[in-house]
Amino acid sequence: MEDLKSTISRAVALKRILEKPSLREMVSKLGSLPTLPEVYQRLTQVLESEDASVEEIGEIISQDLAMTANILKVVNSSFFGLTRRITSPAQAVGLLGLNTIQAIVLTTHLFETVKGAHPPDFSLPALWRHSLLVAVIARRIALEERLGVDQIEEAFMAGLLHDVGKVIFATKLADEYRRCLETAEQDERPLWNLEGERLGATHAEVGTYLMGLRGMNEAVVQAIVFHHGPSLESDIKFNPLACVHLADFIERLEGDLPPKEWTRG
Repeated sequence: MEDLKSTISRAVALKRILEKPSLREMVSKLGSLPTLPEVYQRLTQVLESEDASVEEIGEIISQDLAMTANILKVVNSSFFGLTRRITSPAQAVGLLGLNTIQAIVLTTHLFETVKGAHPPDFSLPALWRHSLLVAVIARRIALEERLGVDQIEEAFMAGLLHDVGKVIFATKLADEYRRCLETAEQDERPLWNLEGERLGATHAEVGTYLMGLRGMNEAVVQAIVFHHGPSLESDIKFNPLACVHLADFIERLEGDLPPKEWTRG
């Protein structure tokens, strides 16, 4: 009964946020939003199939040479702390899971499409590093808490996408967002607080709206929208949201810690 109440409460809270007039007005100002890469759409179709093989999935990814290079670069980085080098998309899928690879495909695509179109004091490389570290730490927390395979992958996916709304703001509302960044630093105020005050919506809300339009998993969407305020989400159980919230806090607190400290074991 409590699980049912929590599920209903989450759905109501999420619906309330997505239907906020200020959020809808904000989104209407953004114009066209980034499109999904073809390989991501094909992977989504594969997810709906019960008999897709790792080899078939790897072949789909391999047909996009740029995306293959991006995936292998990410997977073989020190963030994952892998003991052997991954040389093919099929190996990456077999080791990390399709949902994890799908999240990497989507996020790298979003970051690639906005290169050079953001305020000079907004660092895409720094945001990418933060997002990837949060994803890896969230995944590690989910593993330590012995969550299910699906929840482990959802924690990673949400961690990787939790700040995607910042990318949208920085590219679509560059001048307004630059002023938010400056004020947040000068006044030592939370950036998300200023976003809601000045732009009418936070990066978490905009990211959630974007991912919701793309048919993203509900648990991932909820983790994105509530990652700054998990108390707004009534489920007190350990879940992907809790993993992302903790990972975001840890990464900001221990940002200089070597990635291997969060990936070993």
